[in-house]
Formats: sequence, structure tokens, C-alpha cells
Amino acid sequence: MVNRSRLSKELYPFESHWLELDARPGGIAGGDLSGDSADASPDAGLADVPEAGTADGAPGGVPGDGPGAAEEGTDEGASEDAPGKVPGATGAGTDEGASEDAPGDVPGATEDDVGRGTDEGADGGADGGADNGVESDAAGAGPGGEEDPGDGDDHDAGPADPSPGQASGPGSDRGPTIRYHYLDEGPRDAPAILMLHGNPTWSFYYRTLIPALSQQYRVIVPDHVGCGLSDKPQRYPYTLEQHARNVEALVDHLELRDLTLVVHDWGGAIGMRYATRHADHVARLVIFNSAAFYVQGSFGAALPLRIKICRLPVLGDLLVRGLNAFAGLALAWAPAHPERLSPEVRAGYLAPYDSWRNRVAILRFVRDIPLEASHPTGPVLAEIEAELPRLARHPTLIIWGEQDFCFTAKDFLPEWRRRFPNNVTHLVADAGHYVVEDAHERIVPLVDRFLQDNRIESPTQDQT
Repeated sequence: MVNRSRLSKELYPFESHWLELDARPGGIAGGDLSGDSADASPDAGLADVPEAGTADGAPGGVPGDGPGAAEEGTDEGASEDAPGKVPGATGAGTDEGASEDAPGDVPGATEDDVGRGTDEGADGGADGGADNGVESDAAGAGPGGEEDPGDGDDHDAGPADPSPGQASGPGSDRGPTIRYHYLDEGPRDAPAILMLHGNPTWSFYYRTLIPALSQQYRVIVPDHVGCGLSDKPQRYPYTLEQHARNVEALVDHLELRDLTLVVHDWGGAIGMRYATRHADHVARLVIFNSAAFYVQGSFGAALPLRIKICRLPVLGDLLVRGLNAFAGLALAWAPAHPERLSPEVRAGYLAPYDSWRNRVAILRFVRDIPLEASHPTGPVLAEIEAELPRLARHPTLIIWGEQDFCFTAKDFLPEWRRRFPNNVTHLVADAGHYVVEDAHERIVPLVDRFLQDNRIESPTQDQT
């Protein structure tokens, strides 16, 4: 179960829903579990998510893996709270719920420079190194010294861990399932906005955009499997391809059409995998700092050393899963203005990643980055890149934090603009990789104006 005792309901007041995904290879069966308001929590806005199979049917987030590496070996000793499944079903529960690169100028971009240079003395010590309640497990082993089979290559993973309380034996009607958490805010008959987060964030990243946009639009924000309030199975194919299939399952379940797709970080590649397969379902694009293509024929050339280190065997496990360094230090490095993050906001980002097991997806995402041509995700990214011209005519809004140390403005932004010529670009000079954290007050009106200028008169999705 996900410990939400560090998550304030004032910051994350949204109603939770879950899609139940089939954990069997190729399975897409599932069922919908209705969601209850975050206010239903017995805690003052902070509560553990009940496990599946309880009387109220509320699925609970479980420790999980990130994309990129599969847990090799058997899962006989796997935690019973490590559910696993594939796309297709639905479920909702009762959850409450300084850049080291100097980016060059981007021709034609609008530069927002409000507050530029005001973070010189910013707090650099995010909740990084030490994490409350973290087990001091050796690399390659899970909590308690048990061997963690998830440090291998995820791409050949077998069936995901079964969810607690789910039938999975001979003669049962249903196989093991994974609870895929998502938010669904705003009028159900309004045009839909689908927001996809990256690593190591979760739907919490978009919390400042949801209230304003959901006044006129239906805003859907999932947590990728292994992230946020979704289940975190220890055996699961945490790959770009699988995450995109999960998004596809959610969109199909909700019968969404004429989407506005909003992406950030890994959400860029995941979202574009979906969009290039279903270009007729996507009407508009909003792109924050991210990528869905190779830069200069390689991803490795542009990737910072600090991220490459986290991919290393043993050391990467200790840093990412043991010390929570990737998620913790991101709070200091990813925003250009880390001083804007209150203690409650910092706690909110880290709340789902409070143990070795719960950080599995963070590590797998890092290891799923295709730095070399032989990487199993390499061909998938190449396919996405080759199919991006299908979206070239779509109205596109690009909002980019210029101080991003990872997806640098000089390397990645020109590639987006070249591939999507029908774009409006705003270069936010005083924002970093977490551009929404740095500039959400300026981003909301930019997105609203873009949606108004490229209006969808009537949504085509079926309303329920």
C-alpha cells in the first residue's frame, strides 16, 4: 500500500480512479472500480490506499518498478502487495487522495524572462539523500535482504506479480491484475485533455494546472504503472512500449476522442507512441521539456553524466532505490527555482516512493533509456521518430524551460519545432526541467489561450 501520510489533500484534492489491467502477457481484460473523493480518507487528507479485494474495492498503490529492466528469476518470494498487469481493464477505488548546459537562442521562440536570475541563493538540498523509512538494502536485494529479481532486463519479463485478493489460479474467472491510477476531473461532456508525466514524478506534477483547466475541459491524468498511486509490481515489463499500451487501454476504456495530449519528460515518448498509432484520436499537442526522438543519432550524447551514473549496476540500485537520490535530488536540480517548493510539495513528490520496493519504476525508467542501438527500446523510439510526421499538421503548443540540464533547449527544442511546424513556442528563460513548477502561473493562461485559438467545438467521445 502507498503511504500517503506525507501527501496533503490541500495540494492533491482530486478524486482517484483506477483501471484494472490484466497482468498476463498480452492480456487486456479489466474492470472499472469507482473512485471516491480524497476527502473520504480517515486520515486528515493522508491515508493508505486500501488493497484490492477489500469491501470497498479500493485498489492500493504498491511498490513498483520503473521502465527499462525486468525482474529476472522467479517471483515466489515477491511481496503480496506487488500486483501486476497489462492494459485493458478499469478500476477505481476509494483513494483520497542551473543548468550546466548553456542553451542557445531558439529562433522564433517567445522568451518569458519574468523573475530571471532570482534563484541564486536557492535551496539546493532537496529531500534527496536520506529518505524517511528507507530500508538499507544491499544492491540487488530487496527489503530484508531478499533477492530482488528486478535488477535485470525488464524486456523479457514474464507475467507481472498478481494483485492481492485477485483470483489467478486454475478455474478462476480472472487472472492477476494491476491497478492503474488516474484522475478524471471536469465535465464528462467537455473536450478531453490527457496529461502524461515523466520520471521521477507522477500526476502530482500537474496538480497546479488541473483546477483551472478542468473548469472547461475534461482532464485525465494517469500515474504510469510503478508511479504515483498506481500499483508497483516487482516483476513487470517496465518499458516504453508497455507504458504506451497502458495509456492506450485507458483511452479506449474512457472512449476518448479529439484529445489534447499534454506531455513532459518520459511522457513525451510514451504519449507520442500512442499518438502516432492513433493520430485521428489526437487533435492538439502541448509539449513541455521532453523528447520522442534521437538527437544527433544518439540519446547518450545529450544525456547528463549524473543520469548515466544512475544506470550503473549496483551503484544505480543503491543511489536510486536505496537512497532515493534520483527523486530527491531532482527536487533541487529539476526546478530553476527550488525555493518555490514548500516542504509539503517536496513531501508530495516523494510520498509514493518511500521504500526500496516503491522506487522500482524510477530505476527502470532510467535503465529503459536507449543509449545504445542494441537497447531493446531503441527500435521502439526509432519507430516513434519515423512516425512523427503523421502529427506534423496538428496544432502544437511548446512551453520549454530554458534552464533544463537534461532536455536542453539547444539540443531538444529545435528538434520539436522542426518536426511540428504548426507550433507556437514559449521559451521560459527562468524555468528548468520542472517547468510547470517554475512557471505554472504563466503556463495556465498560455495553455488556455492555445486551446481557445484551436477550439474543438464538440467532443466525439461517448459520454458516460
